Amino acid sequence: MQQNIIWTNDTDQIDAIIDDWKQGAAHLATAMAENPKETMADATYGVDVILEKAWKYVVGECELPAPQRLVEAIESIDEYDANVRIAADDLNTEYRADERDNLRHLELAHPVIILGKAGLWNGSRTIASVVRFDNIGDIISDSPWTGMEYETWKIDGHDDLRYVGVHHDGVNTCTFRELKTDGHGEKPIEENDLRALLRASRPLGPLVREVYGMPAPAKKHGNR
Repeated sequence: MQQNIIWTNDTDQIDAIIDDWKQGAAHLATAMAENPKETMADATYGVDVILEKAWKYVVGECELPAPQRLVEAIESIDEYDANVRIAADDLNTEYRADERDNLRHLELAHPVIILGKAGLWNGSRTIASVVRFDNIGDIISDSPWTGMEYETWKIDGHDDLRYVGVHHDGVNTCTFRELKTDGHGEKPIEENDLRALLRASRPLGPLVREVYGMPAPAKKHGNR
């Protein structure tokens, strides 16, 4: 099933950022060999991290920083190098802020249901609450769970805005739906009210998909 991803910091995403940086650095190898100071000053964030690391490696080995040798050094940089990984994660965090801003114009007239499930070492725990958000951008600006190693915001197969957090004990999820009216109040609700809340709410996916031009989920039996 196609995943309509809004933002994620999973391994594939960070790897993709670093791969883009390495490709950009390789394109600048000739310029770097001829004029390293000016090339570094003009390089974009991340590409400069790769160029500097490759340059130091080549020069440190007492080799001439020829373009081909720099390309070889760039290609050999470990994607799990701590400094490179931190830089990529920092840039990806900025991407999340960008997505938040992209969705802030989607204002919410009614409170939002949060249906969550935490995968814990001793089993799972389900939560349900109703919270007011001014807009959808505010929803994705913070993580509903703390201590997650990887996080993803997406539109799921039910056309719901969904958060998935992965941690060492399991997976935590949250689904966000807007109430059709304000009649249910804003207090936490009991788990046995979930069916009624689903009937009294609507998915946020259609609003988000329109912003990004995402395809609608395939129709299937059991869609809400």
